Amino acid sequence: MLTRNKKAVLQWEGKNELIDFLLSRRHNLIVNYYKIAGLPPFSQDKRTLPTSFAIEEFCNTLVDYISMGHFEIYDALIARYEMNGKLCPEELQLIMLQISETTSILLYFTDKYSELSDLLLNELDSDLAILMGSLDQRFELENKLIAALFEQVTQTA
Repeated sequence: MLTRNKKAVLQWEGKNELIDFLLSRRHNLIVNYYKIAGLPPFSQDKRTLPTSFAIEEFCNTLVDYISMGHFEIYDALIARYEMNGKLCPEELQLIMLQISETTSILLYFTDKYSELSDLLLNELDSDLAILMGSLDQRFELENKLIAALFEQVTQTA
């Protein structure tokens, strides 16, 4: 995830402040994910379970990221696209629908881990694997959204 995000940063950084903001927040989310999952560069020789504070911090970061995307970034990017006299094509509508589907999975994780118990910690690794897949899918969809909108805006400029 970090490598793919770095590629997105190299491709899009500095071209639009909304995109820069999204990519910065995405990086923070990925770092927090790696910390609670115990993945490099944050892993230790001996894997220990993350603290309840670390899980709560990650869940808060995840909810902030989801909210920012849906209520600030996506609409603003699409509005810029529409300002150039273009209607939102079916491809963008499909991407937004797929992003919304990932939102359900991500919010399920935050709901499940908002009240941490020892029983839940036994499921954390498998839930983190599912979460990683959903985050990866969401980031890829966001990259498609950015690419489609940016390409259209630069064609009309």
